[in-house]
Amino acid sequence: MADYTVCAVYHRMLTGQLKQQENMSAVAKAERERMLLMTDLAKSAANKEQGEEFGPEVFLKEWRYHLAEMELRIGKDYGNIYRLKHRYREYCNTLATAAE
Repeated sequence: MADYTVCAVYHRMLTGQLKQQENMSAVAKAERERMLLMTDLAKSAANKEQGEEFGPEVFLKEWRYHLAEMELRIGKDYGNIYRLKHRYREYCNTLATAAE
């Protein structure tokens, strides 16, 4: 669940950055689709690991943790998104490709 959540947050951050740029709506849409895929996989894994009662809460805590960590890493400035790409791009692309 943790790996899917990290990648869901990563793709959410990329989507946010791309939406701020002109003529990037198609790329932003693709990133959003990956975010939704990773989110669904993370939620499903959380429910399997923690049960349907606690899975959503565990997923949300994990999401918030990674979102705060990534925002801190870029200094809440989407102009620094390259820091996240350097750290997560290859791994998350591999995970998304395997999941599709």
